[in-house]
Amino acid sequence: ILTMRTDQGPFLPNVLIGTIGESCIVPALRLTLAVVQNGHEELRGEVVRSGMLIPLGDILQNALSSGDRYTFSAALAIFRFCGPYATVGLVDSGSFASLKNAIRTMSCVLAISENANDPNEKRTNILNSLKLESLETMEALSSNDSLQSSISNDALPALAELLNSEKEEVVCFALKTIQKLISIPSSAAAVANTGIVASLIQLLQGNIAENVQEVAFDVLHTVALSKSGDLNIIVRLLSCGTVEAIATLLGSATASLHVTEIGLDILLLVMTLSDPSVTSSLHPSAKEGMLQQLRDAFVGQDQFVRALAATMLGAEKTRIVDNTLIPLSDNGNRYPFSPLYGHPLPVNETRSVGAVGHQYKAIQILFKLSSLMCCETREHHKEDFTNAFLLKEIRGSSPISAIACCTFLDVLNDEKNGICVPTNVVDKELYFEEHLPLVRVFLLEGLSACLDESLSSDETKDMAEVIISTFRIPQLCLVFCQSHTLAPEAFDLLQNVVLPLPIETLGNMLLEDKSTLIALFGLVTGKNGHESNREYVNQKMALLLGNLAKAGLLPNAIERLDLRKHAIAALSAAILINGNEDSTIDDDEESLPRICIESLATILSNENDEIEMSELESRTMADAIGKSLSTTVLNRFFVQANLETTMESIDHSIDRAAISTSAEAKLLCSLAESPESLIILGNVGGLEAISLIAHEGIITAIRAIRKACEISPKSIIDVDAHLSIMDALIKIRHQQTVDSSRLAELREDAIHCIHTITVLVESDGTRSAIVEAEQSLECLNAAADIISACASFHCTVSTTEASDPVESQKEYAASGNGINVKSEGSPEMQSKKCSDEKAKVEEPEGDPITEVEIDDEAGVETTNGYTEKEKFETAPQETPWQEMLSKDDFSLEKTVFSLLRAFGRIQ
Repeated sequence: ILTMRTDQGPFLPNVLIGTIGESCIVPALRLTLAVVQNGHEELRGEVVRSGMLIPLGDILQNALSSGDRYTFSAALAIFRFCGPYATVGLVDSGSFASLKNAIRTMSCVLAISENANDPNEKRTNILNSLKLESLETMEALSSNDSLQSSISNDALPALAELLNSEKEEVVCFALKTIQKLISIPSSAAAVANTGIVASLIQLLQGNIAENVQEVAFDVLHTVALSKSGDLNIIVRLLSCGTVEAIATLLGSATASLHVTEIGLDILLLVMTLSDPSVTSSLHPSAKEGMLQQLRDAFVGQDQFVRALAATMLGAEKTRIVDNTLIPLSDNGNRYPFSPLYGHPLPVNETRSVGAVGHQYKAIQILFKLSSLMCCETREHHKEDFTNAFLLKEIRGSSPISAIACCTFLDVLNDEKNGICVPTNVVDKELYFEEHLPLVRVFLLEGLSACLDESLSSDETKDMAEVIISTFRIPQLCLVFCQSHTLAPEAFDLLQNVVLPLPIETLGNMLLEDKSTLIALFGLVTGKNGHESNREYVNQKMALLLGNLAKAGLLPNAIERLDLRKHAIAALSAAILINGNEDSTIDDDEESLPRICIESLATILSNENDEIEMSELESRTMADAIGKSLSTTVLNRFFVQANLETTMESIDHSIDRAAISTSAEAKLLCSLAESPESLIILGNVGGLEAISLIAHEGIITAIRAIRKACEISPKSIIDVDAHLSIMDALIKIRHQQTVDSSRLAELREDAIHCIHTITVLVESDGTRSAIVEAEQSLECLNAAADIISACASFHCTVSTTEASDPVESQKEYAASGNGINVKSEGSPEMQSKKCSDEKAKVEEPEGDPITEVEIDDEAGVETTNGYTEKEKFETAPQETPWQEMLSKDDFSLEKTVFSLLRAFGRIQ
């Protein structure tokens, strides 16, 4: 019937225009309304295409003018059901013209102001009813894209005004209509210019239904983001109380997931006021005024700040699972944080693990808020934020606050693709120069205070230590100590919280990876950002390194991490950091050079406490610290000599031994093991220092003098090292008792001393210095003692190993070992009288010059006529030589004969 065609056109449209009569218009409206209200969507489209809507616009307008409410309501209902199906291209222009006319009519209805003082209550109710019907129809028509532009142009101001209505149903229809309109960019911009933001904020601050709240947030979100680059809309959002409204709502833990995500987007937009890319056109004073207004908006939003913190703690990248800290202690304790920070913002459970979305937005807002509140010169903003984030008002919350600080620092650790790193180049520059250091300083200060408080309480001490270990606080401090902006706070945290921990605990944390140990070496050598107190920081770092070395932890770590070369270079550089290579290393155990030298010696020592190093390491260290080591040893011996002249009655041997076995002495002697290093040391006073050490019988020093003598005998005489070698030999001779564990060492000392003296005697340029030395006679006496001891020792050996002792003794001499003892009588008597008889020593090779006779009465007479009036002392019972002899090793005896041959050649 509706679509039936006649000569005049479709039947019902003709009836509506009065072709049959005006009395049929209302019944036709009723019939049409019943059809479209109860029919299916295709039928409604047929009604539109029949031209039914063409006369309906005029009918609606006439009904409004005449006050015919029923006709007006029926026409509105038909528009409401059929308008959404008016499609461009399928409907004639007349239908669209009628729809636009209806929109203008409804806009006029919506724009009628209500008079609250109108005594005619019936008229007020009718007006409200008409507005509601118009809104409902307008909301239905707004779903038709072809009509949105007309609605936006004609009805938008009236719709925005209705948001202030006290009737929730009116507000809901108005919001839904606006929500559909702003899907068009031009309409969104138009909505933004209507002052709708203030109405929406006022609406959100009231007590409205959740569904209305979500629609209001959607509208506000779309309006805000439609002009995200427009500073005016951002300022309007700020001035209308958007920040306070959203922060209050999200902090109340009542917002839905959808509202939460939208609210975070809007807050991020408003907080771009701190980005130079957005506010570059503003005068500095205007910009600061807006930032001040933004800070004020967040004052008192403690619940919102804690909700952000709880959301950050629940993100995947933190060490939090199910609102609790991951089991970190041996007993598997978990430490809940949720009751203190409150519930995090709602999470979309349908998302896969890692797709945190709005959690990242929450962290970004927390970062921007931190940088905003902490840079304020007026303390109340920073204090307000600090109290909220660190839970200052909650007793016993310090461990949980420390976890929050650690987690935040952990999140900010990625400076390349981190959550908070801006994408804009200009903003990124400000981020790294100001915002990031500012927030890190705040977190380090907070972390230091929280951990210090936690460690001071027996109830929270264990948890604090777990936090320090889990979040690698020592490593974090070492890294930040190298930054100029973070060094003071990082060092305070390190000094007050980390360093008091047991050294074993520190070792486990600091020596587990290569980068941390390299950072520690760097701080010892002065690579830290603490401008005002750099020397103190260097000393503290060196003391930490020294304690790790003393505990035996450092050498093992260096070997495991293959950092020996790095350690040598760093510690060598640190020794000279506060002086130059001429400076001496003082005895203060807490001074930087002393700690470094002791640590270096510990690192280079093997299991037998002997320093080992390669040729390259030796040469490198000789170049770097050879002069400093030499100067230090010489200075210490000089001071000791002065002390001995003033305090002659005291035995100073222990003090001299302490100098000779000090770290610098050990290192100096070990450096001299390398010929190249020995030459370097010879040019910086090292040989003279080593000679003083050799005087005390230190084997490494004696070996070094021997090597130097083989390279350049004259260099030994120049520094009087020959006197030290001779004195060392004499000291061995006069030892009354010898510890059996030192026999091998003393034997080696004697061999090196005798060999060195022999080389010097054989050299034309150095012979006179040996012969004319006061110690020469004592050295010859020592040689005689050794020969006498050899005779006694080997005679004794013969009685136990041969049936014919005399023949055995002759066989021994004939074997080339160089001893030929003329004796009579039994082996027992021979051993007893060995020191009273003449002994003839023959060179194994048969050189007649080297034949020496020892005579008690005549003294010493050699074949070349050299005579000394003083007698050789025969081997006394208390000399240690016989204990050093071996039936399998004749090194000592051979060295003695070489010495005697050398003396025997003197004319």
